[in-house]
Amino acid sequence: MGVVLTDIIENLKFVKKIMGFRKVLKDFEDGKDTYPISIQVQTQSSCNAKCVFCPYPYTSKITSQGKMEWATFKKIVDECVEFPNLTNFAPMLQNEPLLDKDICKAISYVKEKSKGRLIVHLSTNAYTIKDELLKDLMSSELDYLAISLNAFYKDTYSALLPGFEFERVMNNIEKIISYNHGKAIVSVRFLKTKQNEDEISKAVKYWHERGVRTEVITILHNRGGAIDVEDLKPKTLGKSLRESLRQRLFSTFSNCCVLPFRQMYILYNGDVILCGNDWLRNPILGNVNKDSLKDIWNGKTAIEIRRNMIQKQYEAIPPCRDCTMPEYFSSWR
Repeated sequence: MGVVLTDIIENLKFVKKIMGFRKVLKDFEDGKDTYPISIQVQTQSSCNAKCVFCPYPYTSKITSQGKMEWATFKKIVDECVEFPNLTNFAPMLQNEPLLDKDICKAISYVKEKSKGRLIVHLSTNAYTIKDELLKDLMSSELDYLAISLNAFYKDTYSALLPGFEFERVMNNIEKIISYNHGKAIVSVRFLKTKQNEDEISKAVKYWHERGVRTEVITILHNRGGAIDVEDLKPKTLGKSLRESLRQRLFSTFSNCCVLPFRQMYILYNGDVILCGNDWLRNPILGNVNKDSLKDIWNGKTAIEIRRNMIQKQYEAIPPCRDCTMPEYFSSWR
């Protein structure tokens, strides 16, 4: 499948995800309870990478870290399977999920409690892959595994993921492909930066010829002001087919940031944050160990923030105040 056709197909899938946003806004403005369509849960907070585009190396030193209690995870899953519009569950958030020795147990529990209804996603840097883990992962009913590679050449990879060995991760990708046998959808992911923009097309072609799906993420932003990415921005920003289509789609279906209306993010200690890009964890919407997911999602703090977002009063919301993500979509500002 050609790169252009792949871009079109991926954007059509994207339309399906956001076209109901107007109804969500109307329900919200009418005072009705709404529900997330996607939930991300931080089963543990660690990451083994030092990606230059990620705040983790800095924020992990100034925020609490730990592993989620199994009782907390079960409570989250038991409650969220009752959400009428929920379709996606990702047992990962601001971390490397495969560092959690219980990740396969978590995936299996989600699939069991939802009777297979929820689609379970994971994203990994694929640096720490052991055969036993891989076997368990591919038998856990995982639906989708994205591998963050971000480069086609060794030097580029080393510049973006310092300290990681390119050959090792490439070998691990081969292992994943050989173990998968079609059980999960596996894709190789590239975040477009100044360092890799000239090789992404070549990388996409290579993996397509191998029969492996690819994702190209063209939104490089500062994660709610937690990291400076100015020196990483590609020269061709906003010029690709994928970028132009996505901008048009967002302008058609939304007039403010969609994330706090559609996705729920839960940290290892049960705290619910506004957005997955809020690495500084301010504000906290509630804690799942104290309140139900429904009460937190439709709580006073969350409602007030969403009202501010509809009015585009981002300056009143700490992580949104300095976030550069809305710069990609003219309708959001």
